[in-house]
Amino acid sequence: NTSSKRKSRSFDPSQDLTEATKLELKQIHDIFQRLGVDGALNYDQFVEGLKRMRDVGLKDLEMTPFIDRLFVLFDHNNDGFVDVQDFVSGMTILFKGSVEEKLELSFRAYDLDGDGAISKEELEQVFLWAWESGCKWLVGAYSLTDIREEDIHEFSRDVSRVFADSAFECLDQNEDGLLSFEEFREYANAKPKLTATLMGFRREVDMTFLAEEDFQKTGL
Repeated sequence: NTSSKRKSRSFDPSQDLTEATKLELKQIHDIFQRLGVDGALNYDQFVEGLKRMRDVGLKDLEMTPFIDRLFVLFDHNNDGFVDVQDFVSGMTILFKGSVEEKLELSFRAYDLDGDGAISKEELEQVFLWAWESGCKWLVGAYSLTDIREEDIHEFSRDVSRVFADSAFECLDQNEDGLLSFEEFREYANAKPKLTATLMGFRREVDMTFLAEEDFQKTGL
């Protein structure tokens, strides 16, 4: 019985938060409550929850290339569901977390096998997701209905491989074939964005969870 395994944990905003932050957390919790079944979200409900963040004035996460990774990272017990506490606490890091917390979450999003380092293949995969998400947004925004999804994937794969080769050569400072957390930090501090292009249209995709205000805090 899946419902007995996924009992909803209570939600109680911490007393040391500002009133504005408490309101935002309550709004995130309300989104969960409207979508969740048996105290948990499946993948499709989770994606819908990300889309609804903009409805309460929070960052639009629909464009992030990390939707699949966020679901995996928030599904702490690996049962294919995200419960209320994991959803709210994860979203809190994304929207209100410290620079270090967002940096750590970004690193984990790239580290697909969880071994504590990022390979060139993992970097290429993330670039692929980013390019595809940008192109798919362009298709919808500009009604580019003649573009086939398989063509987008093939083109994105070729571009991401070139990007990954070039980026990895610069980022892998000790030339060990892997990016450490500190090497990734250098990458993240450069405010990386990927600009997807399609039929003359362009769309920037953020490549970490760090926002402009985070860079302002650190003076970067």
